[in-house]
Amino acid sequence: MAVQDYERLLAQDPTALSVRTEYIQELYQTGRFADCLEQIQIAFSYDERVGDAPLLRQLQALEKHLLSKQLRSFVGSIAKLVHPQQAPVIEKGRVVEMVIKYDGASFDTLQRGLQSKFLEQLELLSVVCEAAPEHVMAALGDASLPSLIDLNVWVRAPLPSASLQAFAHSALATKLESFYLRADVLSDEHVMALMSGQARFFELRLRSTDRSRLTAQSAKLIVESQQARALQTLGIMGSSIGDEGTMLLSTSKTLCGIRRLELFDGVIRNQGARMLASNLLPRLEFLDLRFNEIDDAGLHELRHMDLEVHTDGQFQRPPH
Repeated sequence: MAVQDYERLLAQDPTALSVRTEYIQELYQTGRFADCLEQIQIAFSYDERVGDAPLLRQLQALEKHLLSKQLRSFVGSIAKLVHPQQAPVIEKGRVVEMVIKYDGASFDTLQRGLQSKFLEQLELLSVVCEAAPEHVMAALGDASLPSLIDLNVWVRAPLPSASLQAFAHSALATKLESFYLRADVLSDEHVMALMSGQARFFELRLRSTDRSRLTAQSAKLIVESQQARALQTLGIMGSSIGDEGTMLLSTSKTLCGIRRLELFDGVIRNQGARMLASNLLPRLEFLDLRFNEIDDAGLHELRHMDLEVHTDGQFQRPPH
């Protein structure tokens, strides 16, 4: 059967696993490995029995083979840094989502890989950084990723604020719509560095395991920045912004577009809860106050808000 015939049959019934499996085999035989992986991912999305049905087990084995033997053919030289437990997401034969893991070695591979034409359609990139985060931020700052709009960076080593500042002034940062930065320790200095750039994020999430270094000053830096008016989602998670920082956020005239406010894992108490319950952020639709220090009186006021509010785990720390 010709490729066009498979595509016609699948257009009529996208859930036809046997037809899609034959199509995948045809793609593999003709060396279209990226298309092959894409079709495997589509098959898994339609069928939740992965690992149970014989055909799905066959596709799992083929996916594993593709990722171990053919990955370089569709992601380029950065293949050796692709996270072993996270397959790249393929759409229309091109990589659109990818997770990489950097351990401090192979800086040249990281830098060259992020400038590869293989990644011209990449929209979402997640980086797990085990060491040398200054390498990661420098490589991202120099990256040629014309379609990237969503960047997640998880840093497990000390992050120099100067590296973050240099990234904040890069061309890549200015075109991102969403940026999530997670680290063992984030501080007011990191927020100052990030806010010094010209980015216009719609979504900004900062998460620190050590919540003592993100203080109310971080909230002040954000609301006073040029970026504040563009924000629709703001997360300051693992912080000590407390009631003072919460008051700065909830009374801000610059956060007029905020729809989601995520203040997960902090030291917010009843005063901060009352400020948020006053509905001073006119477009707010979602509020995450889990793992703070709000007692029953404060929680009672929050329950009357006409939006989605999450308040589990008060007076506890979340698992890390």
